[in-house]
Amino acid sequence: MVDVQACRQTVVRDAARISRSDDEFVLVSLALEGRAQVSQEGREAVLEVGDFAIYDTRRPYRLHFDSAFRQTVVQIPRKSLQQRLCNLEYLTALSMSRDNPLNGLVFDFFTGLAALENRVGETQQVRITEQGLDLLAMALSERVKGQAQGSKRSALLLR
Repeated sequence: MVDVQACRQTVVRDAARISRSDDEFVLVSLALEGRAQVSQEGREAVLEVGDFAIYDTRRPYRLHFDSAFRQTVVQIPRKSLQQRLCNLEYLTALSMSRDNPLNGLVFDFFTGLAALENRVGETQQVRITEQGLDLLAMALSERVKGQAQGSKRSALLLR
């Protein structure tokens, strides 16, 4: 998890950069200040303060910031999220607005986790992280209304 604060910019991860890397992560951008655009797989999410979106480091993406911004970025092993959701490629670059109560809970959970700054033990960190991944998977599943039917665990969580 990292806090990013910068001026206006565009970040592009293209096929050439992907081919030189073995990254297998899903990134969650949580907008704290400013406005962001996340583009991937032909979709574009516009993030206002309090919104979040995910993007996959194995596929090309573009991030654009019109002005100064601040966000928390959570790096999740792709496999960990894929165990909870199938069709992950259909879930990237979707704006997850905190106007939805479940999305607000996910946003608050991860920003609260960032504020802990490693003040909990390793066992607690693992358990907290698992809870966060479950919340994120639930919110994403709700967003696409059944497109993301996943593992037995996610089916139980959605009951």
